[in-house]
Amino acid sequence: MPSDPRPDPPPFAPLAAGGADAPSGDGSPPEASAEETLRRLLLGDDHDAALDRVVRNELPPPEMDPRAVARVLPEAVLWRETEDHALGDALAGPIERGLKASVERNPQPVVDAIFPIIGPAIRRSIQHAMAQSLESVNQSVNYGLSWRGLKWRMEARRSGLSFGEVVLRHTLQYRVEEVLLVHRETGLLLKHVVASGVPGAGEDGDLVSAMLTAVRQFVGDSFSVDEGDALDTIEVGDLNVWIEPGPRAILAAVIRGHPPEAYRQRLKAACESIHSRLGDALTTFTGETAPFDAAGSVLEDLLDAEYAETPARGLSPKLLVLLLLALGLAAWGGYRWWDARSRESAYVEALDATPGLDVLRTDREGGRLVVVGARDPLAPDPATLLAPAGLDADDVDARWVTAFSTDTSVVARRAAEAFGTPPGVRLRAGADGTVRASGAREDTSWVARAREILPLVPGVRRLDVSGLRDDIDAARSGVETFSLQFDESGAVPPDAALADARTRIARLDAAAGERRQRLTLEVTGHTDDLGTPDANAALGLARARAVAAALESEVENLDVRTLSRGAQDALANGPHPPSRRVTFRVLR
Repeated sequence: MPSDPRPDPPPFAPLAAGGADAPSGDGSPPEASAEETLRRLLLGDDHDAALDRVVRNELPPPEMDPRAVARVLPEAVLWRETEDHALGDALAGPIERGLKASVERNPQPVVDAIFPIIGPAIRRSIQHAMAQSLESVNQSVNYGLSWRGLKWRMEARRSGLSFGEVVLRHTLQYRVEEVLLVHRETGLLLKHVVASGVPGAGEDGDLVSAMLTAVRQFVGDSFSVDEGDALDTIEVGDLNVWIEPGPRAILAAVIRGHPPEAYRQRLKAACESIHSRLGDALTTFTGETAPFDAAGSVLEDLLDAEYAETPARGLSPKLLVLLLLALGLAAWGGYRWWDARSRESAYVEALDATPGLDVLRTDREGGRLVVVGARDPLAPDPATLLAPAGLDADDVDARWVTAFSTDTSVVARRAAEAFGTPPGVRLRAGADGTVRASGAREDTSWVARAREILPLVPGVRRLDVSGLRDDIDAARSGVETFSLQFDESGAVPPDAALADARTRIARLDAAAGERRQRLTLEVTGHTDDLGTPDANAALGLARARAVAAALESEVENLDVRTLSRGAQDALANGPHPPSRRVTFRVLR
């Protein structure tokens, strides 16, 4: 084999005493040491700067393959968790912040996830609390509505205890408050059940199991006892702890009072049942307590209680009576409340329906109905509406302010009083402020006065009298009650009296024309009894004809005919001017 033509590299020599760059003894350039040569080969010419970056920890991180990390991450997490809890402590903060951010962003996924757990738990908790509360009330009523219960209440007040605690002290024989299943070898708590209604119980189950194991070990180590004579009872005040040891587990029952000896047989049977059902789990126990949830029903069967007097199950008769009485009082109170509100509502509705009254607000103060509203001076007194609604003045605090109502009926009444309309005229107000008059046009003197004061009447803007008509009955009455007087022997009617007759008959003629009626006007002449009957009859007829001739050309809807009664209807004997007259009668 041919030899390598390259010369052998110089051997590595130790650094000179003066350092890597120390000059040689003869002044020539120093030879590089072996370390220096290796440093230059690895780091290149810029090796000093590279070393500085290493010292300052400024080297770029090595590239890592995410897939390789993913393959080892699960195993690494499991291994780390078996070593200590540092990984869990490190992840607690990020997980909490991530969960909080997720809930703030969209809580529905978290709600959906925990609903199957939280919903049943809340329902069971509510049901348990209500059953416990009902049972407590039931027993309090049982023992409270009696002479003995009153004595116990006095004792509770003197001693500072609650009434329930005093009742329990006098009536309880024994009650199993807690039952614990403890692993015999490790002393760890496997299962723990607590009776309902026991305050503070179940909060330190792990501590109780640890103390129980320590006490048993202390007794076993400190005293010379046989294996079969292990500690089986501990007394602490009113509490007894009965212990039933098994090959791999220990049952402990925390009992208040003094149970019968037969209860120990139940403990023994329960311990044997648990060893029979869960023997494998007890033998291979490594700290996981979930398999022992199956022992819960066995332990709950040991939660027993016995009273000197057996408490009534369900509702006691006394409580039932109280409940019925309370329901009756509630029903009566509800009816009274409903009746009062109904009467008040009826009163408020009546106020709203009354023209001139406007209810602005209703409230209640001091048990009284408060009504705040506006009242027109023409509106009826609101107090008159109290009695029909079944109320009196003490039930209502009415606070009215005076204001002019815009209700059309009130505006019409206000206008009628202000205008002074005659009895035959009716006023009707519209929403636009127009007041329309209708009825007889017998006296229209009020119209001019109404137009003068129109701006001063609240709610009235305009007066419309186009609806006034001559009243045919009034016009007929005005004609028939009028008599035209003549001189002593004359047949010519006086001008003043004839003018009055023309006015009345013209009104009657217009009223008949408006109603498209044709009437007959009968004109009758009269005299006193100074002349002969024939002369008086002729004079009366002459007077009637003279009046008819003066009127007949001015009427269009009246048929005029004349008659004479002479002195037959004379108003007095002898010369009598009022008997010298012409009368009128209207025939349809």
